[in-house]
Amino acid sequence: MPGCELPASPAGYAPKLLTSEAISRCVLSQADSRALALAQLASEAARCTARARQLSPIQSSTCQPLGAWHCASGFADCAAQVVGGDACVRHFNRYLEQQGYLLKPASPAAEAAAPVAGVRVMIDTCLEREHQGSSQDNLIVAEAPSFVGNQSQGWDAMFATLVQQVRSGDQPIASGESLNLVLGFEHFAANYRIMQQLLSPFGIRVQLLSDPRARLEPEQYANQRATSMAQLQAAAGADDTLLVRPWQLPRSRDLIRQRWGHAVTPLPVPMGLAWTDAWLTHLSRMSGQEVPALTQLERFRLCEAIHDALPLICRQRFAVVGEPDFVMGISRYLIELGAGPALILCQNGNQRWREAMLGLLNDCGYQGDVVVKVGSLCEHLARLLHETPADLLLAPPALSAADLAPEGLPATLRRVALEQAPEPGEHPATLGYAGARHILNAILRTVRSP
Repeated sequence: MPGCELPASPAGYAPKLLTSEAISRCVLSQADSRALALAQLASEAARCTARARQLSPIQSSTCQPLGAWHCASGFADCAAQVVGGDACVRHFNRYLEQQGYLLKPASPAAEAAAPVAGVRVMIDTCLEREHQGSSQDNLIVAEAPSFVGNQSQGWDAMFATLVQQVRSGDQPIASGESLNLVLGFEHFAANYRIMQQLLSPFGIRVQLLSDPRARLEPEQYANQRATSMAQLQAAAGADDTLLVRPWQLPRSRDLIRQRWGHAVTPLPVPMGLAWTDAWLTHLSRMSGQEVPALTQLERFRLCEAIHDALPLICRQRFAVVGEPDFVMGISRYLIELGAGPALILCQNGNQRWREAMLGLLNDCGYQGDVVVKVGSLCEHLARLLHETPADLLLAPPALSAADLAPEGLPATLRRVALEQAPEPGEHPATLGYAGARHILNAILRTVRSP
C-alpha cells in the first residue's frame, strides 16, 4: 500500500509502508518489514494464493490494495511494490497491464537486499497480523484490506489517511480563488488532462491531488510531475475541493470538511452534457467569469454529434455495469442520447445509491423498463445479462467480458470498447465534453460493426 514523505518530519525520519490482508495496514515507519520471518511469509503467501483462486474475477481484480497503490502512485517519490502470493500478484497485474504498468512480484530475499531509494510503498496482500512497530509516534496507518471492498474504497482510504496529516492553518491561505481537484480511482489517464483543461480558463488556481499519469502512461506523460507532499499541505488553504467521483470518496469528503474547514461543493461526476454544464456553471460563479468561447464551441460540436447519432442510438438498450459514479454518469448520458438503460448494476453500490439512481431516472422522465441492482456478484451478473434484454454493454476497462460472464455474453449483447483509442495518438476518456464525445463515438463504432 502507499505512502509518502511528509514535509514536517523529525530528522532522520525514513517512512515505510506495509499492507496486510485481514487488517491490511498501510504503515509509514522507520522500521522495515524485512524483519518478517521468511518461513512465516511463505506460509501466509501460500494461504493467500489459495484464497485468491476462489474469488470471482470481479472481486479479485478490484480489491482495496490496488486502489491504495493507485492513490500513492500520484504522489512524488513513492515507489510501489507488490509482495504476496502468485495469484494476488496476478490479480494486481491484470488491471495494471491495461494501464501500461506491470508490477513484478518480489521474493523476501530480493526485498531484503533491495536498497532504499526515497519512499517505498510495499503492498503486501497476504500478511494477517499487526505491524510490530504500530505504536510508534511516526506511523501513519490506513486500513485497506485485501478480499474486502473494492479499488475505490482503497483509494478513498489511502487519500483519507493523507488528509488526516494536514490541518487547516498549517499553511497560510493563498490570496485569490483556489480549489483542489480530486479524481479518485481513475481508469483513463486522459481524464486528468481533460479536467485541468476544463478548469484552467477560469483563472482559478487548481491543485490536482494525486496525479499518477507519469506512472500509468509514462510514454505520454513522462514529464508530468506527481503531486508533492508540500502541495498537499497547501491544499488545506484552498477555497473549495471538488470531488470528481463523490459517491466513491465518502471518507475523504468528510475528513476534508472536518480538518481543512472549507467547502466540498457537491457536484455530480462530469459525464455527458448536463453534468459537465453543472461543473462549468459552478466554476463561472466561483470565478465571476463567463464560460470560455472555446469550451462553448466544444459543447456545440458535441450537441451536433449527438443530433447526428440519434437515429442510430435512440432505440438501443444498454446494460451498464461498474462503480457508482461511472454507472450513474453513463446512465444519465444515455438518456441524453435518447437511448435507455435496461440493466444497471453497481457491484459496490449500496441501498442509498440505488434510491438515488432510481430518483435520477424519475427526474429525467425515463419511462423505460429498467432493472437496478447493487452488490451483485459475478454469477448473478451473468444470469442478469442473459435474462435482461439489452443490445450493448458499457463497463469500465478493468472488467472484461470474461469477468462479467465467464460462460460468454448473450449472442445479442455487444461490449462497447471504451478503452479503445479512436485514432493513433488519441487517448480514451470519459469526463467532460471530450469524454462524452469519445463515449458517443465508441457506441457508434459498436452499433455499426457487423
